[in-house]
Amino acid sequence: MAAVQRTMNSLCSGPLVSTSGLGVKGLGSATFLPSPLVRSQNTRNAFVRRGKVYCVLQEELVPAPAPHLNVPTQYEDSWLEKKSIQFLTNRLERLSGKTTELEGYDGFVDMTRKLVHGLPASSQRDTVHKLLHMVLPSWLLFTFRLVPKATFLNEYYAVFTKLFFRWLIGDTEIREAEVNGVMMRSTVHIKKCRYLENSQCVGLCVNLCKNPTQEFIGKQFGMPLTMNPNFEDMSCDMIYGLKPPPIEEDDAYKQPCYSLCKTAKQKDNCA
Repeated sequence: MAAVQRTMNSLCSGPLVSTSGLGVKGLGSATFLPSPLVRSQNTRNAFVRRGKVYCVLQEELVPAPAPHLNVPTQYEDSWLEKKSIQFLTNRLERLSGKTTELEGYDGFVDMTRKLVHGLPASSQRDTVHKLLHMVLPSWLLFTFRLVPKATFLNEYYAVFTKLFFRWLIGDTEIREAEVNGVMMRSTVHIKKCRYLENSQCVGLCVNLCKNPTQEFIGKQFGMPLTMNPNFEDMSCDMIYGLKPPPIEEDDAYKQPCYSLCKTAKQKDNCA
């Protein structure tokens, strides 16, 4: 049993989401690999204890060849983009009461790691909601909720995301897809997510980006949003107008973390 526990500690990161009362199995996060995973056929289900779902235990996690994923993407941020990154970093420092010695995007990612230290997944998401409320004034959120919902609005959000958030999420392209039975160009395809590439942590991706962003845009803007990260190539699809599935049906919450995850290495816990 001791050997099994050591194996689980080395492979697994902690609770990804709180699922008290859901009786959900198969959710969690494990170790981070910057390349696709060849999963063992002996993969075990996630286990539940004290209302929290823990990581999927992989008997074997073998990185498949993916040289392009090991080459860091180079970004030339403009003056305004650098100011935006620093603005978010400063707000994270104010919320957490902690600071970072790193600069630029590295400092932003470092602050998100410090933000989650010792916090359960629900508190992580609540903190991101507070951050978004600090960044976006209440009158703007109220105005967006008054705008009638229509197909063109879904496409407007997609174009807005592509034009103004490259510094945060990376290079994107607009794709057409069927949303609720209607073809529309409301999908933002992130070619290689800047945050996921730099953080190398599935837990941070799901708890600090995917889940709170879906909830915030859905509730505060009245706009359904589904984010589908691909942890093998680090891409992601943001689909405006599509309501996200329940947590227990979302494959993102079943994904093991990467073996190089710094968050898990620092505190034996990815969440």
